[in-house]
Amino acid sequence: MIQIRHEKNRLRAQLLALRDKLDQDEKSAIEEKIFGYLRELATYRYSDTILLYSPVKGELDVNVVARNAIDDGKRIAYPVTNPANRTMSFYYVSSPDELVPGHYDILEPPAGAQLFIEDVNTHAICIVPALAFDPDGYRIGYGKGYYDRFLAQFRGVKVGLIPSQFVLPRLPRGRYDMAVDVIITEDGVRAIGQGKN
Repeated sequence: MIQIRHEKNRLRAQLLALRDKLDQDEKSAIEEKIFGYLRELATYRYSDTILLYSPVKGELDVNVVARNAIDDGKRIAYPVTNPANRTMSFYYVSSPDELVPGHYDILEPPAGAQLFIEDVNTHAICIVPALAFDPDGYRIGYGKGYYDRFLAQFRGVKVGLIPSQFVLPRLPRGRYDMAVDVIITEDGVRAIGQGKN
């Protein structure tokens, strides 16, 4: 377990450095293609809720996905983390503009926002942040485990959006690591396993 943690930390440093070198114009072109592929997915078309994340430096601007989702008649929700027990819950907002600084200075829904509760009538997609994915849908995140804990309980479709250069042949995996169902790059859509696309 310690060896996996060290390997992940080493990879994180390399991936962050590589991501920082991505040209802004190139990144914008990649985003446009990836977000277009997402909107074409049957799973997206039939979803009613999109769970997003607040992008930090270098990440794809998934707030564009949020605005597309609103235009497409969907609800959007963003996470609020609880550092005490390293869990997170998603809360609805009507626009990314409603987000306020929260833990780790990451934007999150304001106090009083409505909690997202998954039930049998919910058709949700969770857009999962990552520094890299492998072809089996496993990811390198930021190392806190928030998403792995949430995804272990989430029944909807888990989607990774990432430039193709960050899909690596294999990533180190821990016992609690959760894979996504679909990876979308500028080169297209890859369904994992059974593929819920």
